[in-house]
Amino acid sequence: ADAEGYEEFVVPDAVGGRYSVLTAVGLLPIAAAGIDVDRLLSGARLLEREGCTVLAIPCNTAHYFYDKLEQTAGVPILNMVEQTVLHVKQRGVKKPALLATTGTVAAKTYQRMFEKHGMAFAVPDEKHQNMVMQLIYGDIKQGKRADMAVFEAVAAHMRVQGCDGAILGC
Repeated sequence: ADAEGYEEFVVPDAVGGRYSVLTAVGLLPIAAAGIDVDRLLSGARLLEREGCTVLAIPCNTAHYFYDKLEQTAGVPILNMVEQTVLHVKQRGVKKPALLATTGTVAAKTYQRMFEKHGMAFAVPDEKHQNMVMQLIYGDIKQGKRADMAVFEAVAAHMRVQGCDGAILGC
């Protein structure tokens, strides 16, 4: 991006991670920093002008903005969330667990897509969601191996809810 002179979309350190942008903790700092969805839209239009024929959003949480971007962009945008749900459905999973950041869960992008495609699903309760966040931010994003005992505890909780598969939507 630097070499080509493209403007960067930087989430301020005070926000604490992209997941929190969609929570009460993150909305105020993001607003105070002056970041606006219109910047995402103008970035999509810039990519289109530069010759892109399809766009992708390589972040689950950022799919919160998918509908608005799709309405504005002049080129198709791949919907990673929908493709993931369709793949899980095609594999025969009847009730996937959504194991994702709190922001992704709160944005309900996966939940809406499960409903669109007629699938049952489950999300962890608060205790187990906190465990998922520890795995993501305390282990994986720190370059550590995930604590498999914690992962198995979450998986067991989701199996009790009838889940027969999982989406790791970090």
